[in-house]
Amino acid sequence: SAFKAFAVAAGIKDGFSLKDTFDGNSPYYFPDGSKAVNEGGGNGQDYGSAVSLTKATEQSINTAFIDLTASMKNGPRKLANMAVATSALR
Repeated sequence: SAFKAFAVAAGIKDGFSLKDTFDGNSPYYFPDGSKAVNEGGGNGQDYGSAVSLTKATEQSINTAFIDLTASMKNGPRKLANMAVATSALR
């Protein structure tokens, strides 16, 4: 959860807006078959297939942030770079 703010910043820098939507369903399946879930019992709470980045941030929806990161070319690298760049501002 600590990296969600960096994901938002990286996404905005990459051209996404707070109104763009991402997959809030749980579980979220990766191409290799592994999965991630939202908070809640079993497979986690579903928030629907089109959750705005604003709602994802307000509700801390894990799967929407995974989908945001996956939607960016080299998303994990961009997120990590944003975290490093932001920490350099301190």
